[in-house]
Amino acid sequence: MQAQTRREVAAAQAYTIQRFSSDLLDTIDTLTEALESCPPVPPLQTEDPNQKEDILVTEHRNLHEGLRMIEHILLRTLERHGLTVIPSEGEPNPVFHEVVREVEGEEKDKGTIGQVIKRGYLLNGKVLRQAKVLSLSWAQC
Repeated sequence: MQAQTRREVAAAQAYTIQRFSSDLLDTIDTLTEALESCPPVPPLQTEDPNQKEDILVTEHRNLHEGLRMIEHILLRTLERHGLTVIPSEGEPNPVFHEVVREVEGEEKDKGTIGQVIKRGYLLNGKVLRQAKVLSLSWAQC
């Protein structure tokens, strides 16, 4: 009887962690989209000591860097608890990747992942959400 109770408690804990992780994915996606939608402007490189960078550009770069650090810390924390990003290089694997659409690429890249639309995640080695990707095809002219 105790073994059955332990299994039921473990299953309940796993389900709770899975639900919590699933709920966090939307937050992670929003943070990632925010970072990708407004990349930082490269630093001003000039020899002229009178030419200074606009304060808004500097503040934007600092904000972007801070958000990138938050994303990094969040992903490392989740990784310690079993939530990892599904790698999305090479050929799409139907277990881990959902090909949303095919787009034209070069012949050498045919059948590989061209772009990740939405990251996929594993929770303790099991697919929590497949990565949504674009696959490259090649059309001969």
